[in-house]
Amino acid sequence: MPFVKGQSGNYKGRPPKERALTAILQAALDRKFGEIALKQIMAKKMAFAIATGEIEFTNGKKTRRIKLDSDQWMQLIKFVYSHVDGPARAELDVNANTTQVQVNLYLPKKDNDGNS
Repeated sequence: MPFVKGQSGNYKGRPPKERALTAILQAALDRKFGEIALKQIMAKKMAFAIATGEIEFTNGKKTRRIKLDSDQWMQLIKFVYSHVDGPARAELDVNANTTQVQVNLYLPKKDNDGNS
């Protein structure tokens, strides 16, 4: 394509930068363990942990289960939910003609022990 004065030659723009750790993890989780991809095994283990409150580890012939406490269980649910549905959408109208912004935060009340 001939050079045209005043026009960029890079119509597609700069190529997106690859996220190194994400690419490495994706490749590792796409590997198969027998007939099942590692990410499928991980998903099944997380679903089992959410359903039972226990996480299961298998090492060859021996299986070990660890009971999740309520905080660990809730963190797992939040992690899975955020990766299935994505984080809650937040929008801010920067073109608004107002000078004040009102923000309401609703936080759970905690008792003296720090529990919600």
